[in-house]
Amino acid sequence: MFNKYFYISALIILAGCSSTPEVPDMSVGVPNIPGVPNIPFLNSNESEELELKTATEIDPVDEIKSRGDGYLSFTYNSGHLDNIIVSLKSEQIVLAKGKTVVKKLPVGKYSFDVSGDQIDTERYTAELNYKGHTHKSIFDIPSQYSKIGFRSISEYDVDHKIALLVVGSTLVNPLIEIIKLDKPPYVLEIACIIDGELKEGDKFTTGRARGEVAKLTYETVIVGFEPISKEPIFGTRTCGYSDKVTYTSPLRMTLPEGLYRMNASGESNNIYVRGGNVNTIEITSNGFEGSSADWR
Repeated sequence: MFNKYFYISALIILAGCSSTPEVPDMSVGVPNIPGVPNIPFLNSNESEELELKTATEIDPVDEIKSRGDGYLSFTYNSGHLDNIIVSLKSEQIVLAKGKTVVKKLPVGKYSFDVSGDQIDTERYTAELNYKGHTHKSIFDIPSQYSKIGFRSISEYDVDHKIALLVVGSTLVNPLIEIIKLDKPPYVLEIACIIDGELKEGDKFTTGRARGEVAKLTYETVIVGFEPISKEPIFGTRTCGYSDKVTYTSPLRMTLPEGLYRMNASGESNNIYVRGGNVNTIEITSNGFEGSSADWR
């Protein structure tokens, strides 16, 4: 009889010792209990992986920083467009000028595309490294201008697609009037001078380009070299632009993608000039004939 009661008592004691104590809510941080490591809550898969590591292999600080949510912040800072679009995963985020949108996302690496009317689509990457980390992306859209030749574009700007326009004619040197019909305005080059006077309102009535200057840009350029030291000599290149310019034929120029009106030999047509293409226009006595092909 004594052995029977001793056996039952032992079972009760063992059952009480093997019961699981109440686990505090790890999602809001572990209280400072002696013997309990202060690490975030782990799911079953993570627990199994950590069991394979020894205590000396685990840095609690790194474990905390590697989990949780962070934030991607998108700001459209400046530009002539009312809105641009950020494509993140399957979501399209519309950014109004001067506004910021913040997305809460799990820690990790991300890529997203930025685009808008008449601007080239650019791909960017971002990485959220730890809980609460914010990665800020600020976008500017500078107005680009027509010119002969090519220009360098800052890698931090969202660029307009640049088109090549070639205009020829079977007629004898017709004048070609080009008018920019959409944004950005004032992209058509009239004149560029180095270290000279050029101001808004100046009118050009003769020469290869004719029109009234509505906007100026300034650029530092090398104009020569010192005869002895060979050090470069710098000057200021000032260019004037308008949204309505008359050019002499034949014409070959780069200009931003967009909608233009072309007037020549009594004919008038609206033409959408495609970025990344050679846009060829032939002016005849019967009107315009055009074609477009990829220049790459």
